[in-house]
Amino acid sequence: MDTRKQRLLAGFTCAAFVVVAFFSLLFIAKEAHHDCTGEGCLVCACIHQAEQTLKQIGTGSAETTGAFVPQFPLIVAFLCLPLFVPVVSLISQKVRMNN
Repeated sequence: MDTRKQRLLAGFTCAAFVVVAFFSLLFIAKEAHHDCTGEGCLVCACIHQAEQTLKQIGTGSAETTGAFVPQFPLIVAFLCLPLFVPVVSLISQKVRMNN
């Protein structure tokens, strides 16, 4: 495998982990105060599965992830900023550098 394919595969894998963690956090935050039906509640089972997914990814316990939810959009915006802001350099402006 060449380096470009490895980087692309690593990027997709990282993006998949981020997406899974983000949607797990959103689901837990949205359904935290649902009307529980008691034994065999499907929403509680989904919340438990989302918490287990977050623990396996290594983000910590579900109690600490609640503090991460408000900052997540800022982190994503900061990481995506270089994609939309053009890089200005002397070479990109074709400036001739004489001594």
